[in-house]
Amino acid sequence: MKKCKCIKESKWFLIDDSFDLDSKLKGGEFSFQTGEIYEYDETESFFGKGYSVIHPIHGKENPTWFDENRFLEHFE
Repeated sequence: MKKCKCIKESKWFLIDDSFDLDSKLKGGEFSFQTGEIYEYDETESFFGKGYSVIHPIHGKENPTWFDENRFLEHFE
């Protein structure tokens, strides 16, 4: 895992569509905080680079995915 720093706070929304009664996933609004450090994975596909950023509340099972432009807009 690599590390990135949030440079622009923005609000995101997580939808819990797991249909699992035992799911510990908490849907709703969340944000990455400016100045905080997060772990991320980088992937390459036909569509270009993608970045999966791990939010502490949602863990590695539910990362937030960004395309390259959006990732560079919010993280360094």
